[in-house]
Amino acid sequence: MDFVSDEVRNGAACRMYSIDGPGLENRGGTIWVDKALLHIVDYEIDLPDEPGYESGKLLLKKIDHMDYETWREFMLAQIT
Repeated sequence: MDFVSDEVRNGAACRMYSIDGPGLENRGGTIWVDKALLHIVDYEIDLPDEPGYESGKLLLKKIDHMDYETWREFMLAQIT
């Protein structure tokens, strides 16, 4: 992982990195990390992350803040 630049991505001030190497089968790409909150905002890599896909992509769409009980209910609803 190598730092490339600071950049605004999807409205967030981010650090942009190039990522590659054996763990990505040398099919890496780019990852954007929120500078303040340190979470992934976006990534695009050539290595697919699911069978049948040609590449891997992730885009943070929203962040919801939940108390414990709301989080618990949300998680239970995902597995039932």
